[in-house]
Amino acid sequence: MSTHFSEFNLSVGRIVAERGSVVTDVYFPSSGVFSIVTLMEDGEAVESLTVGREGAIGLVAALGEPVSEARAIVQISGSAWRISAERLREVAGHHPVIARVAIRYSQVTVAQLHQAAACNALHEVGPRLCRWLLTCEDRIGDNVVPLTQEFLAMMLGVQRTSVTAAAQALQVKGLIRYQRGRITILDRRGLEAAACECYRFSEQTFDHMFGSLDKGAA
Repeated sequence: MSTHFSEFNLSVGRIVAERGSVVTDVYFPSSGVFSIVTLMEDGEAVESLTVGREGAIGLVAALGEPVSEARAIVQISGSAWRISAERLREVAGHHPVIARVAIRYSQVTVAQLHQAAACNALHEVGPRLCRWLLTCEDRIGDNVVPLTQEFLAMMLGVQRTSVTAAAQALQVKGLIRYQRGRITILDRRGLEAAACECYRFSEQTFDHMFGSLDKGAA
């Protein structure tokens, strides 16, 4: 199956899927991070899901109704393996495990979306920022998270001033070092303690759903 893939460069800000567009390719990040973004009529946007090396962009749609439900934009540069949706469907027809993985990934995604909606409505900016930073570190495998204030504000659905205040508070506590264009995580355990419950929920959900695949669970 490896011969069906090609390497794809992920440059920050690149859009690989748009809401309502036909899904022609599926992306499996090996480094870098995608944001699944929900757009409003007035142009405002907020992140609904972060996808890195644990997930895929377009996988579920490619095997079902091949239409994207949201915008997928590169948040952190890196690379991904790309396969055409048509070829993936052909391969999945011969390998049922691919459909099983897609179904489970869909379940995990829905659970994370529900949790994100509750998190955005109920939790303060500081704990949410901790959750997001931990998630990004998990996805890229590096304690230095490159980003801009604009991206952070969009990810959290708040004003830039709120992001700055929350990041400075974490820096004062010695949890991070906040510089223009990047955040360095200095104390992961402290950041985990300061994060809202949603981080632990998302990670536990993913582990639970995929931990039994190698045991032949349906």
